[in-house]
Formats: sequence, C-alpha cells, structure tokens
Amino acid sequence: MSPAFEEVQRRSFVLVQVGKRRVALAAESVIELVAPAREQQIPHRTPWLSGVILRRGRIVPVCDVGQLLGEEPSPLNGFHLIAESQSKGARDRYAIPVGGECVLMTPESTIPAQDHAEYVVEMLPLGEEKIEVLDLGKLIQQQESAFADTTQDVDS
Repeated sequence: MSPAFEEVQRRSFVLVQVGKRRVALAAESVIELVAPAREQQIPHRTPWLSGVILRRGRIVPVCDVGQLLGEEPSPLNGFHLIAESQSKGARDRYAIPVGGECVLMTPESTIPAQDHAEYVVEMLPLGEEKIEVLDLGKLIQQQESAFADTTQDVDS
C-alpha cells in the first residue's frame, strides 16, 4: 500500500423529517426505526415528552425533537426512530416521532457548525440545503435546563 494512500473514515448520518424541517443524527446513535407503536400517556410536566412506548422490554420516552426545535407537535401516528443519547455520563434512549422517509447518508464531507446552537454539531451539505446534525443529548440537556429555570421561577 502506498504511503500516499490514506483510508478516510467517513461517517454516516440518518436524515429525518421533524415538523417542517429535516435534521440529521449520527448513524451510530440510531438504534432502529419502528412502526407506529401504542403510545402510553403518563402524568408529567415535561412539554416535549408526549408519552412512552414499550420496545424490546424497555420503556422508552417519546421525545418530540421537532417541538424542541420550535416546530408544531408531531402527529402521534407516524414512525418512531429509537436513538441513544449521552448526557451527564448516562446513556438514554428516546423514541423520536418522524414523518416521511428516513434516509441514511454518508457524505464526502461535513461543514463545521459555526454560529449555531451548541446542540448542532455540524452541517451536512445536500444540494443547496444544509442539514443540521443534532447532538440529541445536548439538545435535551439544554431544554431541561431551560425548563428547570422556568419552573423555578413559577415555584418561587
């Protein structure tokens, strides 16, 4: 093998439709895409959790990523993308309601996410469009912090 030849490790991403926008998650964080499951409603005060589903013997909270990003709540009859996130040293799974197709993409390159929110880790060029790659753990952690701040203000 020539010393000039270098194996370039390319990463894959899963593109999903949440609300009216497309976002991407690193493929290694995606566990599976599941058909609509019976979502159970549970009492809680977290606005972006719509309930839970039972998947492979685990209770998985349904996290509406679109709503976290300012979109309208997702319909409850679509598919769920089961994704894993890491936050504060813990690994959690979330079921994300998605509309439309989920697409696996392995781009030639990515673009650094400058001047974006902390949970946007990079951008994927797709024609004229640039798709945000989300760090689900950071997105949820940011929303939990903001939610805790607003509930403390109300409780005070």
